[in-house]
Amino acid sequence: GGKQSFAGLFASAGRDFNSRHTRIDASLRADAWWLRDGRRIEDSLITGLNLRNDQQADRDGFEPSFAFSLNHEFNDRVEGYLSAGSSFRLPTLNELHRPYRVKNDIVEANASLDPERFFSIEGGTKWQVTDRIRMQATAFHHWINDAIANVPVTDPAEITAIFGTIPPGGSGSQRRNVDEARVLGAQMEIEWQAADDVTLHLDGIWTKTEFADAATQPLLEGKPFPQAPDLRLIARMDWQVIDKLTLFAGYEYGASQFDDALAERRIGDYTSANIGMTWQPSERISYHVRVDNLFDEEIATGLSSDGTGSIAGPRSLWTSIEWSF
Repeated sequence: GGKQSFAGLFASAGRDFNSRHTRIDASLRADAWWLRDGRRIEDSLITGLNLRNDQQADRDGFEPSFAFSLNHEFNDRVEGYLSAGSSFRLPTLNELHRPYRVKNDIVEANASLDPERFFSIEGGTKWQVTDRIRMQATAFHHWINDAIANVPVTDPAEITAIFGTIPPGGSGSQRRNVDEARVLGAQMEIEWQAADDVTLHLDGIWTKTEFADAATQPLLEGKPFPQAPDLRLIARMDWQVIDKLTLFAGYEYGASQFDDALAERRIGDYTSANIGMTWQPSERISYHVRVDNLFDEEIATGLSSDGTGSIAGPRSLWTSIEWSF
């Protein structure tokens, strides 16, 4: 484990133009970070003897970020927007210090990870088609420098140095920085108020992910991100039966994806439905009930090197209460 600390300053400014039909916003942020007391200690469960006692050097750094956005109302029903920016993500303590194993697949931590750096652009439009139909379309592109990924280790000398041995049929990966990764995508939302008390909503997102440059592991180049389906569709219906009671139903589709960074273990596509209700007897209390995976589908969520699969939960009932005070 270890300790992680942040301190930052943030400033923003905005201005309206053209009688408030156009607005520009800009922001700057400066973050300082510290990684302290990094360590990895392992003791034998049988003898209690210490097997490993790694102490990592303290580190710190400074990361600037910025964001710019432009919004323009073309008329009462159509609005366009454009944004660009850069930000960072510091490795988590788990990524830095905590290894894990799923069956015979081992993932090692890496205390030397650098922060990820994001450069992003996004643009789209909002269209109030009619009084009851609203649409929104967005396109985006993200460039990620030093992206953190579970990078497969294939060099025999590295395998020996990092893992010692790997169980038969298993694999060894280590969290490492990949020089450059990219995400290109588009999202479409449609909302239709079919009646005064019924609203239908459809949301679709398509993404193309890619490890674009990986000097330390060329086998990654051109491969998609693990656990990243290229298409997701989510449909939902809300019916306000009475003033205090709302029923809802939803349906989700996810395209097939890969479980590993080398795109060798494919997980099939999935569908899932849910239903539920919200009852709000007062302004301060809300009761929620929902059923997930309504048709009890077997949804694959993982596939290990030896072919053993993992699945999501079966049909399940959830209840909750919200109380504001």
